[in-house]
Amino acid sequence: MKHTQKDYAGAIVDYQTSVKLLPTFEGARSNLAFLYATADASSIRDAEAALREAEIALAANPDGAYAQNAKACAFALLGKFIEAIALERDALKNDEYASDKAIDGGIHGPDRIAAWEKEQLWLQP
Repeated sequence: MKHTQKDYAGAIVDYQTSVKLLPTFEGARSNLAFLYATADASSIRDAEAALREAEIALAANPDGAYAQNAKACAFALLGKFIEAIALERDALKNDEYASDKAIDGGIHGPDRIAAWEKEQLWLQP
């Protein structure tokens, strides 16, 4: 909830608390990575932290579409747009993810890919 309300500091605290309680919880790590990679506030964006959290989430679930999306967003923030596009396309193969309308859901995947094809960041609306 804090994340979608753009209370980024509060969301980070919540995600980090979840990670401390359940270090291998893919969801909290994916959400944290996604936030670090796509926040519309440049002071929150942190490509290295996003990539680190996404990789930990993927280690917990190598086929996790949300973790793949988070890593794709981290790649885009690092300027690795080709890698970002490929990973997002893989994530979109997951039907549940592809139809998810949440901010980190696959419904926004085509928009992310379109931005990355122009070598532009996709930031949270």
